[in-house]
Parts: sequence; C-alpha cells; structure tokens
Amino acid sequence: MKVGELYSKFMIPFYVSTAFYWVFYIPNDQPGLVTMLLKIAPTVSLYVGLEQRFKELGDDRNGYQKNLGYGLLASVVGDAALVWDSLFLVGMVAFATGHFFYIRALQLKTRSFFGSSIFYSIGLGVVLYGLAALIWHMLLRTGLQDDVLLSYGVPVYIAWLTTTVWRAGSVGDEMIFLGAALFMISDACIGINKFAFTIPFSQVVIMSTYQVGQFLITLSGYLPQNIASVNFRRKKL
Repeated sequence: MKVGELYSKFMIPFYVSTAFYWVFYIPNDQPGLVTMLLKIAPTVSLYVGLEQRFKELGDDRNGYQKNLGYGLLASVVGDAALVWDSLFLVGMVAFATGHFFYIRALQLKTRSFFGSSIFYSIGLGVVLYGLAALIWHMLLRTGLQDDVLLSYGVPVYIAWLTTTVWRAGSVGDEMIFLGAALFMISDACIGINKFAFTIPFSQVVIMSTYQVGQFLITLSGYLPQNIASVNFRRKKL
C-alpha cells in the first residue's frame, strides 16, 4: 500500500466529515435529522470518494469496487435507521445487505472457496463462529427472549456478519479482514449495550470502531494489488 493512498484527496471528505461527527458530537439519546446527517456523512463520503477515484483516474471499476460501493450504500441506510430505536430492525437488515455485497466482493478475490489454505480457513471459521455463538449465548440470548422477531433475526445477523470476517481472513486480505473485525466489534457492542448491559462510553466505542472499520474496508478498494488480482480472476472466468 502506498502511504499516499491514506492521504488521497478522495479520502479528504471522509476525514472532514468524521471530524465533524466528533466535534459536533450528539449523544444517542438525542435522535433527529442533524444527528442522522452527522452519522451518515462519513459513510457517504467513503462511497463518493471511491466512485470519484475511478472516474477521475479513468480506471474501470471491477466487481470488487462495485460491490464495496453497494455495501457502503446499504450501510448508509443502516446508519440512518439506527439513529432511532424504533428502526433497529430496518438498520439490521440494511447492514446485512451491506455484508452480502462485502462477501460477494471477497469471493471475487479467490478461485477456491477456502482460499489458499483449507486448514487455515476451517480453523479460522471455528474460532470466529465459536466466538460469535458464545457472545450470543452468554450475553444476548436472554435479553432477546421477549422479542420473537429479534430473537431469531439477531443470531442470523451475527452469523452473517461473522461470515464477512471469515471470508476476508480466508482470502488473505489483511486490510478488509481488520476492517470487518472492527465492524464486528462495533456491532457486538451495540448488541451488548442494547440487550445485556450498559457499556461505558458505548457511543464512542461503537462509532470509532465502526468508522475505522468502514474506512479500512473501503481503502482495500484503492489498493493496486487488489484491483489487479480481481481483474486477473475476472479475465480467467
């Protein structure tokens, strides 16, 4: 990765909008239009930056960048919905849609379902899905018992989110793996804070891990080696 990619002009709107979010910090218990706009702005900026990067440089986007973009757009809907507690389910569905596109993008990076090492992939899957199941069983299950829809929907979403992390690790993409892992930590904190117990400074923990996670996921779409490897696979297919 070129250091310049981190400071690319296409990322400047993300840096500015993220700074605005924290400078004009609005607590979660104050939902409203301004809260929503501040929250979605960094994710919107990531999508716009990714689009502009390829338009201005004259590069053709491949399926990898397109799916990352679709995942970001779905995440914008999720960001907006989670501002209001009554739209929690809508937000969960939106983020699940985003992860569908991230998983789809990752699948374009490998010819084998298990990546370069079947043993590593299976081992990683056992660890990740085991950890996810443990979090659900020990911390979330009891708090979800009163809501039939969420009692089924949340564990399905957890498994789906874990799949993004697993696929990223299986294909050997460290950047998107770290981004997806931070995304998973952020969502785990949302669930624990909502259904188990209050996490101190929960909004700071949730939003900081989420924003850095989405940044790393998007940044993977800027890297020349990712673009080359995905284009190579597409030509072979």
